Amino acid sequence: MKLKITEVPGKISVVLDTNVLISSFYGGNPEKIIELLLNEEIDLYYSSEIILEYRDVLFREKFSIISETKRNIFITAIMDSGILVVPKQKVHVITKDPADNKFLECAVTAKVDYLITGNTHHFDFKQFEGVKIVTPAQFLKEFKIE
Repeated sequence: MKLKITEVPGKISVVLDTNVLISSFYGGNPEKIIELLLNEEIDLYYSSEIILEYRDVLFREKFSIISETKRNIFITAIMDSGILVVPKQKVHVITKDPADNKFLECAVTAKVDYLITGNTHHFDFKQFEGVKIVTPAQFLKEFKIE
């Protein structure tokens, strides 16, 4: 089934927190978001720091149930589908896990519409410099995708 966003004109731009990317392997809303990306319904922005984290987390031992080939293909597909950004400013908003600031830095530089995360205890605010911060469920609900 090919998911489509029909409620909003133009492409929606996003940054994905690592937990959304990893959770997409297990189905549900994160998988639907990756489908939207691969179907070119949304634009994904990422920085080299974000890709390094995606790769680092995805290649942890606990995810070895997913073949190495599949993990490499997935990272390559994300990079090929997304747009590389070089963040122009550092932010120090997230203190519980300062490494998560890289997602905000990328989102602000790219002026994306959404930062999608399941990590609501670190991203406990709804917006930052014009970027809406939402869970996968909130993102899909906003566009009436179920």
